[in-house]
Amino acid sequence: TAVDLPTYPFDHHHYWLADDRTREASATGDQATWHPVLGPGLELAGSADTVYSGRLSPRTHPSLVDPVTGTAQLPGTALLELALRVGEREGVPQLHSLTVEQPLPLPEQEVVDLQVILGGPDSAGLRPLSVHARRAGGPWTLHADGLLGPAPATAAPDLSEQAVDVTVPDGGGFAFQPVALEAALRPLLPEATTPGTVHLPTSWRGALLHMPGSRLTGDLRIRLTPAGQDVFALTVTDASDALVATVDAMGVTAVPTADLAPAGLLHRVTWEPVIGVVAPDTPRTPEPVVVRVAGGEGAERIV
Repeated sequence: TAVDLPTYPFDHHHYWLADDRTREASATGDQATWHPVLGPGLELAGSADTVYSGRLSPRTHPSLVDPVTGTAQLPGTALLELALRVGEREGVPQLHSLTVEQPLPLPEQEVVDLQVILGGPDSAGLRPLSVHARRAGGPWTLHADGLLGPAPATAAPDLSEQAVDVTVPDGGGFAFQPVALEAALRPLLPEATTPGTVHLPTSWRGALLHMPGSRLTGDLRIRLTPAGQDVFALTVTDASDALVATVDAMGVTAVPTADLAPAGLLHRVTWEPVIGVVAPDTPRTPEPVVVRVAGGEGAERIV
């Protein structure tokens, strides 16, 4: 006996949480999750470049929403973390330079594609690095570029500068939690003098994680030493005063808050109208009331 198919679309119910973060397979089939955002690197045929890719959104990475500026963007410290982790993985852990070309906003309802491209080495062993992103269907935009190289011999840093002691939460797979580190740096940075701007780290030179696989979590001391106009040397040590990370020069820039994407996922105070409630001292027009009174069937009085 023939059975008619239903005239409405079949309903599909998914009970697993969706994960928009993609994991790219390398040429060797490596599917290991080594980073919360990036998949394994892919060596391009006919080129010395290696590409790491991933996807970002405030929904899949809520920790990247900045609670201080109230913006959903990839912090400059996150770009630093991406560069250091790629360099660590590729055997060039010393970040010679990294410059943020423009902020990378994370729209609330969209997913941003991300690519970190590491070029081939030059005669000195330096490898160019660039970070590109695009919104769905849009063009690729350069957001940061720099140079990575072999680790140099390091000298003991000057520990006579201003410092702050912080407890940094686990980075959830990051070498450090970018927003937490940037928030820890804020009290040590000069305040922006131009209205409508905020001082943010936008360039780094000579950055290095001092222990392979080191992670900036737990009790840390962050030290800043002025090294020029809006430039600071950064030193991070652990509870035993052992070196965890250093940056020879970190540049800060006054970034207009209008260039930063508002974070739709943050709690905020708004006025919501309440139906049927009249504010005090607001004149109210009396409404007619129909009262039934004795005096015969159907008799009514309007008051």
